[in-house]
Amino acid sequence: LDTAMLAKVVAQFEEVDPERIGAMGGSQGGGLTLACSALANIKMAAPMYPFLCDYKRVWEMDLAKGAYAEIRDHLRRRHPNHTEAEAFWAKLGYIDNQHLAPRIKAKTLMAVGLMDDICP
Repeated sequence: LDTAMLAKVVAQFEEVDPERIGAMGGSQGGGLTLACSALANIKMAAPMYPFLCDYKRVWEMDLAKGAYAEIRDHLRRRHPNHTEAEAFWAKLGYIDNQHLAPRIKAKTLMAVGLMDDICP
């Protein structure tokens, strides 16, 4: 939300053309670029290998290590029998960029690394 709020504030500056505001970033910045583009009037976006997307798929691909280790740790500590795992995934979905993506209207150039095990 901070990135979207910043875009809206910047659009009000006299020296800024609000029809030419863009966003770009890599990894977590790529994830923030997606969120900003979905929540603000961004015209061009360049997210590079965006992080913070489709957590459950990362889990299913057995990549919940490194940057995602907290997911594994949380499930191990709070849901060892996975009885409430679906509720966990539903709650995590509120901050998952995959659900914001349909709102993006900006022209978008996305860079990805197809063998990336951190931002698949």
